[in-house]
Amino acid sequence: MIPDLYISDDGACLLGDQVLHPPQGAMQAAMADLAGILKGAGPQDTLVLAGSGLGWHAKAVLIKPSGPRVVVYETDAKRVAMAHSLGPDLTGAAIVNNEEEITEILAERLVYSDKPGRVAVYTPEAYRRVEPGLESQAKEIVQKVLSRSRIDHQTRASNHQGWLNNLSHNFKQILHCPDLTRLHNAFKGMPALVLGAGPSLDSSLKVLYGIK
Repeated sequence: MIPDLYISDDGACLLGDQVLHPPQGAMQAAMADLAGILKGAGPQDTLVLAGSGLGWHAKAVLIKPSGPRVVVYETDAKRVAMAHSLGPDLTGAAIVNNEEEITEILAERLVYSDKPGRVAVYTPEAYRRVEPGLESQAKEIVQKVLSRSRIDHQTRASNHQGWLNNLSHNFKQILHCPDLTRLHNAFKGMPALVLGAGPSLDSSLKVLYGIK
């Protein structure tokens, strides 16, 4: 059972039976929680918050001058709704609730960016006690994206010159090719093979030729 967020009689925000935000000074408490992890973090870095709470930890990141980008990973829609209704303005934070969304955002920042920066995962103590699986899931997703980033950058480094040579050799032919967007919906419902410039293409050509 997913524990709910609720407000106690004294104004504290609880996750299950654990205090998530104190009744007074929620922002200051969140800033203190994140002081170590935000020290030295810059705009090229990314902080993944596993658990939205009411959004005070995300806000503490957003108000830091030249601070990191923040991604809030919260799988429970009711908690996100409470953060929007009872918490601070989180404009500028990416709030996602599933693995596909967070993977896409992290890939854009860590795999395809020329300056990916660093990434860290932070989980409020109440989440660690009540729902530790959320932090584990977030860290696993981040590790997968980082592994993908290393492979992608290694592939680019080892094949960069070859790709440039291929482009140079075929440039005149490419100029006369129709725009790929003209294929949009042209073969809808039909199976297709998508061929790229990956290093495995050379060894696959004979097999592909056999099924033409």
